Amino acid sequence: TTEIYTLSLHDALPILGTHPMFGPFTECIAGQNIILCPSRGKRWYRWIEEVFKKEGAVVSTMEPVDHDRAMAVAQGLTHFLTICMGRTLQKLHMSPADAGPYSTPIFKLKNDLIGRLFAQDPDLYVTLVGENPHVSDVLSTFLQSLDESRQALLTGNRIAGLDFLEEIRGFLGDFCLQGLTESNKIMRSVVCSAKGGS
Repeated sequence: TTEIYTLSLHDALPILGTHPMFGPFTECIAGQNIILCPSRGKRWYRWIEEVFKKEGAVVSTMEPVDHDRAMAVAQGLTHFLTICMGRTLQKLHMSPADAGPYSTPIFKLKNDLIGRLFAQDPDLYVTLVGENPHVSDVLSTFLQSLDESRQALLTGNRIAGLDFLEEIRGFLGDFCLQGLTESNKIMRSVVCSAKGGS
């Protein structure tokens, strides 16, 4: 977090925040994002940037506070949604194993992501969600979006629902087709994996 970058352990000590945007199960860093947050001194910045780039990583530079704001969405919101879905399944007494016969590929993938999160150290996710000061603001916006979605989609007004989705699609623009293409690759992998295990 920002506080770490501002620690003054030694006036001459260079500080370069380095955040690999992937976990320990990633087999190589080619194509993976790494964020560098220079805080004090530039001595090692170019060297470590080149080390990562030579391995094929996508290296970006951000100010520490901008990094924390971005992580409130990329990590805080993402993991919060996964935790909430797991909690919802628990309250509905719907285990992923029981859901197998009626799982779509997307639902199966979401269940896999829930399992992935809870298979790891819970302290990590408590930290990522609970200790980033910007997550609270992001979740406030999310809860507003949840209320808007409920109003648009669950009140029986079909036109309002279509308008609501079209507004979001307009914001996403060309990424919609890009996302469809990329997610189809994932879906094919999920379906082929299920066939292989049957």
